[in-house]
Amino acid sequence: MGAKKFVVKSGNNTKLVDLPEQPITLEKTSDNNYVWSIKLNGTNMINLSKGYNDYGIYTDYNTEDPGNRWLIYKVGTFDPAEALATFDKVYVTVNYVFGSRTTVTKTQGVAIGSTFTLSNPSTYTTVTSCTAGGSELTENGGVYSFTVNEATTVTMNLDEALPFTPSADFNSAAWHVMRIRPVRNGNEEFNWISKGESAPYGFSSELPTTDAGMWAFVGNPVDGFKIYNKAAGQESTLGVNGSNVVLQSGNKTWTIGQCKENGTLRGFYLYEGTANNYVHEMGGKFQIWNNTSAPTDGGSALVAYHPLTITYMFEGEEVAALKVNTYAAPGSVYTVTNTEAIVNDLKMIESCQVNGAYVEAVNGDYPVTVNNVTTVVVTLKSSVSNVRPVYTLKSAAGTYLGLTPKAEGIVADGVYTISGGPVSGGGYERGYMVAGQEYADYPHLSAFCEYQDQCA
Repeated sequence: MGAKKFVVKSGNNTKLVDLPEQPITLEKTSDNNYVWSIKLNGTNMINLSKGYNDYGIYTDYNTEDPGNRWLIYKVGTFDPAEALATFDKVYVTVNYVFGSRTTVTKTQGVAIGSTFTLSNPSTYTTVTSCTAGGSELTENGGVYSFTVNEATTVTMNLDEALPFTPSADFNSAAWHVMRIRPVRNGNEEFNWISKGESAPYGFSSELPTTDAGMWAFVGNPVDGFKIYNKAAGQESTLGVNGSNVVLQSGNKTWTIGQCKENGTLRGFYLYEGTANNYVHEMGGKFQIWNNTSAPTDGGSALVAYHPLTITYMFEGEEVAALKVNTYAAPGSVYTVTNTEAIVNDLKMIESCQVNGAYVEAVNGDYPVTVNNVTTVVVTLKSSVSNVRPVYTLKSAAGTYLGLTPKAEGIVADGVYTISGGPVSGGGYERGYMVAGQEYADYPHLSAFCEYQDQCA
């Protein structure tokens, strides 16, 4: 064609490409006026169809009719050398390899003898190597380049340090909670984003715990990311309606970048890719800001975390007072410690499960790697019973011994520890009684009993 492009079949239509892929054939029709039919690959007729896309080109109808009979005119002369020059192109195929997670392939036609250049596709990736035709390319000012002499495959290996956990699709998604403008005028803010009933969506200072506040990022730094909401389902992605950021049908992709306010990294920004549209916090609303200053304004900064729930169980029942709903940065390690449990009513960790799988203790603590929504179940046991016997003392009148605290922090719970233990030859040494939670820190409270059976 005059545009120095080549026609190929694409679905039910045609498209233009840089290099010849599908030959055409001309065949005579039964019409003496419109005498030619044009076929791609010798099979698919090119049809002009009013019933398809308002006089669009259609390629999946192969029965001769007025829509595929053509009259070809010569409109001028041309230099054959100029026409053949379009064949002096070859394909360069670039494979962006993100470790074992995914490989993104891009192909384009490039003139022979020209210089082909490429660079790191994102501020959240690092190039570890780049080869063209198997030969290592050297980076120069952030650019990798080579002269194109033949069809060439380029491989760029990249390490990712994304601000969220990427997903392959909705069904296998890693879910996040997300907030916007984490810092305003030097003060931390918690503007958590959830799917609203109508636009514009507002924010909440409370950590989301329902599907409306769960978000997933499907894609890669080259093609961009589709952003899903768990409550909205896989038919909707984050998009734009007027000045509002909303969930809507479609597959809009977003480019990510680092949002730096006065040189300080605040989070990542989402860029629509057209007309400088950036996701932004505008007067407490989830909206678009069309401004080139957006990438350096804290209102464009988003931060994503994985929800983390820690439930404590003791003797088969949940200890509701200890339950924790929190969040952690993707890929971070949250440590569940025995110290946390001991402070709460003389208990220590017996086991720890993360999303149903047991975690081994490291120096008595339990490291939890957070790569998705994470549920931790901690089973507790009494910490005192493993050190000394613990008794509740009951009088003949049926009352239990208590303690009036003499210092702030001593828990008068009626549970005490008897110091001392069995002595050689039988019997028990005389001991003293201390409050179970504080026995290590406070002196004896009173003399007690000589024999254990007297304490029943």
